[in-house]
Amino acid sequence: MNMKESSQKAVLLLADGTRFEGRALGARGVAVGEVVFHTSGTSTHQLLTTPACQGQILAFTTPLIGNCGVNEDDAQGTGVFAAGMVVRECCREPSNFRSRQSLPDYLSQRGVVAIEGVDTRALTRHLRDKGICRGAIVSVQADEAALLRELASPAPVPPAPRAAQPAPQPEREDFHVAVLDLGCCRDLLLGLTLRGCRVTLLAPDTPFDDIAALGPDGVLLSDGPERLTPPEGALQTARALLQSGLPLYGVDAGHQLLAVAAGCRLEPLPAGHRGPNHPVHATGGATFTTTQRHGLTVVPESVDPARAAVTHVNRNDGSVEGLRYAGCPAFSTQYLPDHRGDSTGRADAIGAFLSAMAQRKEGGLNA
Repeated sequence: MNMKESSQKAVLLLADGTRFEGRALGARGVAVGEVVFHTSGTSTHQLLTTPACQGQILAFTTPLIGNCGVNEDDAQGTGVFAAGMVVRECCREPSNFRSRQSLPDYLSQRGVVAIEGVDTRALTRHLRDKGICRGAIVSVQADEAALLRELASPAPVPPAPRAAQPAPQPEREDFHVAVLDLGCCRDLLLGLTLRGCRVTLLAPDTPFDDIAALGPDGVLLSDGPERLTPPEGALQTARALLQSGLPLYGVDAGHQLLAVAAGCRLEPLPAGHRGPNHPVHATGGATFTTTQRHGLTVVPESVDPARAAVTHVNRNDGSVEGLRYAGCPAFSTQYLPDHRGDSTGRADAIGAFLSAMAQRKEGGLNA
């Protein structure tokens, strides 16, 4: 064992009573959340600070985590949104020219309760076979029986976070995009501004008339924490947008919101899709690798052909990964777009959104 590793014991306790023992990492305390597994190996800091990971205990399948260190320039929001972290081994001496801090130091500084030394392969198999569940990381004296009772109760639904930082300014302004902020990550905003979009961030329940008064070229419904039943105010706005003729693009939670507004239903995936290696097939087109971080999916049988059509499916389980909506220039993807716009062999969803806005400005699409 690395002599710098903590010798203080810790435990990951799942709602079904399963225990995984390990060593305390980061801050000491009790962290309660939904335990999910991620196949990402180098995006630890980004995921911890992503609003979409609000309330989740992130278990990483890669055996060694933190070897790239932490650089605050990569943060997806201001602060940590994840509830905790589980790893097999955490690197204390990162090797990356951009690193400014080790991951263990960052966790301690930010008050993140974590655990290492866990058999993450066994944990992943358990979550895959039994389903995602609530859990708790415990690195202090605690009443485990009381914790199990807490884990057996329904999780509270916190208010969705807003983007914690303003959108960067574009070098040029080709389009004005209104972003309905469901908990937007930095990279999505960066993907718009790098490609000439001025961004106005709005609450997801902003009335349509207020959005229209801004005169946007298009509206993007952002990523963020998932809701099996989206808030009614956001649904009313999404329904009005689908009737507006404005170009629309829904991402992740925004995809789910648009789908429900179009009459679709959502259901939980057994283990979720979380990581950078999920194959997606465009109907009648290519298959490409995508980054995903979701636990809900659109029920295929709930898609009304008169209102929407499935455009993308997951190659592993056939779940819905994209929709195009009838009668309007609107589409959505469950997977995350490449914000850099230089994807090779991958669908350029942001590029498709820009094209729809360009056509509308040129009079090719009716408002």
